[in-house]
Amino acid sequence: MSDQELFWRGTFGDEYIKRNFSDELLKAKSQLYSKVLGNRIEKISSCIELGANVGLNLDALKVLSPDMETTGVEINRNAYLQLVANGH
Repeated sequence: MSDQELFWRGTFGDEYIKRNFSDELLKAKSQLYSKVLGNRIEKISSCIELGANVGLNLDALKVLSPDMETTGVEINRNAYLQLVANGH
């Protein structure tokens, strides 16, 4: 396993979860994706995110397109457990 993988699997990755999750951030990401993707969001049926953390980006996309199939891949165990609990 690389140093980078160990770094994200450890304490830094755990702390990142706490620093980068809030309702305000979800709202901001949803607004950003709405602007970036515009009316094309309806044409996207699925999304996979590598390094998804707890899935905030995927949650934001689902706000815009609730039927979108989302899958996240995450190396940090605690983030992964939250990602799965959130349905990704």
